[in-house]
Amino acid sequence: MKRGKKFAALWKRIIAYLIDAVLLSLIIVPPFTVNTVAKTNTSLSDLWSNAGSSLVGNVFLTSAIIALLMLLYWSVLEYKFGQSVGKIILRI
Repeated sequence: MKRGKKFAALWKRIIAYLIDAVLLSLIIVPPFTVNTVAKTNTSLSDLWSNAGSSLVGNVFLTSAIIALLMLLYWSVLEYKFGQSVGKIILRI
């Protein structure tokens, strides 16, 4: 470790992560949830009776796509700018 190099406080890093998580949940998740909500039944018993391999497969595929998009977000921003949006806002 170099002398004089300061690290950001833990609370700043946590808040930066939360900013990124909220941003991602507002941008990436809604297109998938609108599609999923429109296809599912409102009743819990209907959902349970219709739960088959196709529903599980769709949920898994949707979750995997969202996870990959989130990973891509952090990877691209860290590679290109060295910071995510949350870190930029908090000047980390």
